[in-house]
Amino acid sequence: MTPDEREVAAEPLMRRQPAPPLVGIFLDLYTVFVNVGEPVPLDGDRTSTICGATVTIGPVAVDGPAGVVPYVQDCAYCAAILDGDTTPALFTAGWSLCLRRIDPDGRPGPVHIIGAEGVDDTTLTTRCGNRIMLDDTTEQVDPGHGVPCTPCLLRSTPN
Repeated sequence: MTPDEREVAAEPLMRRQPAPPLVGIFLDLYTVFVNVGEPVPLDGDRTSTICGATVTIGPVAVDGPAGVVPYVQDCAYCAAILDGDTTPALFTAGWSLCLRRIDPDGRPGPVHIIGAEGVDDTTLTTRCGNRIMLDDTTEQVDPGHGVPCTPCLLRSTPN
């Protein structure tokens, strides 16, 4: 199907899309708005949600035991916007990074969360207070893979 053959929204549409969490173990359920005349997103398309997050349309691959259905929670920012709050802290207001050190023997360490406030010229300070030197061997952890350490997770909840 070419872009010219895509379905176009004849009326405003809202689509709910689950996505791996930025923090935590529950899937986040975002709201995607499609205005009249805009192409309707297809599976595999990346699009912006009403809160500013970017999601991939379609089914979400979830790591875990077979047959276990993951818990899905509404995105707090999308819910606030739908409830009429015009001042929620949107995803465009900040960012966070999930990293873990790789031990000298090659084993991965615990996952830590680093916010924009934890970055300086030589170190990354995690939300739990650990310092990661820029020359340490680390790997970035994709959202939804690995569980952050409890102190990082607790210090990452929205205010």
